[in-house]
Amino acid sequence: MSGGRLIAGIGAGDSQSRAENEAYGLEFGTLIDRVTSLHDAVRAASGNGYPVWVGGHVAQVREIVAVADGWNFVGHRPRALRPRE
Repeated sequence: MSGGRLIAGIGAGDSQSRAENEAYGLEFGTLIDRVTSLHDAVRAASGNGYPVWVGGHVAQVREIVAVADGWNFVGHRPRALRPRE
């Protein structure tokens, strides 16, 4: 349908998306709830013939990045992508 132009961008949400979720009647949930849902969604979407990108930078989001095809790390400098010790 998209002719190979589809990228699934999946994130856990943050304080800026709370109002949008609630406006559509979607529960915002705790960080743990949202990150668990993110992990489930990335695993379910991966391997279906389209790239899956993860958005976010908290440690719990970083854990699922290895399963995804890309990482949307908006607002940070490239040096922030270096592994932390």
